[in-house]
Amino acid sequence: ACRWHPGGGSGERSSPGAVSTDEKIEEAVGVVEEEGSWQRARAAFLRTCAALVALPRFVSSPGGGEDVSHVDQGREGYHRGGNPQDLSNALHSFAACRWHPGDDALRAVAAAVTSTSNAFTAEEAADVLWAIATLHPHLGNNNEDTRGDGDGDRVGQGAGAGSGGQPAEERVAACPHCSGGESYGAGDNNSKEAAAAAASAVDATVSNAVTALSSRVAALCAAASSSSSSPSPCFTDFDAQVTSNALWAAAVLGRCTGPEAAPLWRVARAKIQLSQLEQMQVQVQHGEGGSRGGGGKGEFSGAGLM
Repeated sequence: ACRWHPGGGSGERSSPGAVSTDEKIEEAVGVVEEEGSWQRARAAFLRTCAALVALPRFVSSPGGGEDVSHVDQGREGYHRGGNPQDLSNALHSFAACRWHPGDDALRAVAAAVTSTSNAFTAEEAADVLWAIATLHPHLGNNNEDTRGDGDGDRVGQGAGAGSGGQPAEERVAACPHCSGGESYGAGDNNSKEAAAAAASAVDATVSNAVTALSSRVAALCAAASSSSSSPSPCFTDFDAQVTSNALWAAAVLGRCTGPEAAPLWRVARAKIQLSQLEQMQVQVQHGEGGSRGGGGKGEFSGAGLM
């Protein structure tokens, strides 16, 4: 969605892995770092990129071409909060590089994601969930379900965080990108309170985006089985990478037991069962299989999965 080539490049889009091994870019980055402007330049770029992808987008009209004859948000041909693919690409790139765009920028992008969530594909939604879990892992909700009111309350910091809940004031103090990365003096209580309030507002907006996309993935996942009376065969057709990314994000964000996660757990179970069945078939073909009955080799019951 956004491309940044420090020092001037060919204009081709590079993956994070390619960027890290590009000698010309590394040399340019070294020069910028020596001048002490690398972090400021990067922060400015990320804010600009986030602002651009969060802008409303006009899409093709039914008759072809770009429809710019109206801006009515209820009319066909207008996206209120940006293009889902651009939003997904930008957030995924930020997370892959471990570059947080800043709380204000993240809030704008999250709001755009929420307003266009029903237009996301399963892959785009899972990518954004993965990105949010990577960039904003402290986000969680009470009792690890989705019954909260989305006010940004947190119990834990997600999987691997190694600590309990983190109040907004503590997060701002420990976070270089929160509220513009400003540092406040010990006596500047008003500024600290304002920053904490802003951080809580960001958490609430991001939480709404997570809820919207989790529901979107769950709906698409459930739809994969709607054409069959037996869900397992159809569930195995749902994309494995989408399932993995979405469930990992659910674990980090404290939503493993929420209703939106249930279809994904069924996908995981169905895929494990299918994998076990395929392994058994290969073993039988090579004369390596155990007994087919009574707990034979390679059987999987799926116990413990939803």
